[in-house]
Amino acid sequence: MGWLGGTVAFGPRFTATHPGEGEDERYEVIRGRRATGAPAALAIDEALQFLGVEAVGSLDEFDTVGLGAHRFTHEWAQAHRTRSSSSS
Repeated sequence: MGWLGGTVAFGPRFTATHPGEGEDERYEVIRGRRATGAPAALAIDEALQFLGVEAVGSLDEFDTVGLGAHRFTHEWAQAHRTRSSSSS
């Protein structure tokens, strides 16, 4: 959600990339690509647009601001567990 002047200006919006990925019927499945080649805008991309972020080339807003390494929770969580166990 995005707030502006004390009122809701964006959201809530729920999106998923695959059927069944969302927690309930509020999730809209978003697929495909934009004319630039960037993935279709998910809710996080729209929130970043609300904050003024513009996608660059084939990157979406999420990748444009450097968050791509954190896109899939299971991947970064596994990497964190691996690092944590090796430093013990």
